[in-house]
Amino acid sequence: MTDFIIYSPSYKRSDVARTHLLFNPDKFSYVVREEEQEAYRALGVKLKVIPAGAVSNIANTRNWILDHADCANIVQVDDDITCFNWTVKRLLKKLSVEELEEVLLTNFGICEDLGIKLWGMNLNHDPMSYSQNMPYSFNRPILGPFSASLGLDVRYDENLPLKEDYDLFLQVLNKHGMAMRANFLNYQCDHFDLKGGCQTYRTDEFESQQKAALQAKWGSEIVTQNQKNPDSVNMRIRL
Repeated sequence: MTDFIIYSPSYKRSDVARTHLLFNPDKFSYVVREEEQEAYRALGVKLKVIPAGAVSNIANTRNWILDHADCANIVQVDDDITCFNWTVKRLLKKLSVEELEEVLLTNFGICEDLGIKLWGMNLNHDPMSYSQNMPYSFNRPILGPFSASLGLDVRYDENLPLKEDYDLFLQVLNKHGMAMRANFLNYQCDHFDLKGGCQTYRTDEFESQQKAALQAKWGSEIVTQNQKNPDSVNMRIRL
């Protein structure tokens, strides 16, 4: 059986973090800074504690998790996930704790068989957007709210703390040629409305700078402009 551990980086959200309710508690830990550990212990969940001063943003926090994980196969998941869904006949079926664990085991097993280093879920939870003839894809974006890795051999760019997940996905494609996304699975989260986390340093100006930096790194043929929302990221992937 494929072993894996779930880590949820969390910062200044001990009173609103809720992702732990969706997972098997034996496999789940919040990853928190040393100065906040007592506040998070009140949630009654496992913690993985980052020493004081070791991290300053989500990019180097994610790298710390990769470098200090207790297992080669890990899930990094945001602390504000409200549910995980399976799209069935244009309807969303919320996954139970047991069903979600089985889904994770299955997809880790597929990736082990195929030699895939990174897998994730659909970013869009609207069932009408799901293409039923494409349950899996191998070049569609996998972002920070849910990403699963198997002995990942690249690291997050710490100069891109608002676009680090886009960049990691592109690094994996560039090095390995594919990353697996289970398009029939999706998540719902609330990271723009809750305090703490990346919101402590997210501004409109910094968002714009980060998008420009990502585009400068990968080129305008890959990171393209969204005309409706210039600060969001569109990616054109050519394999």
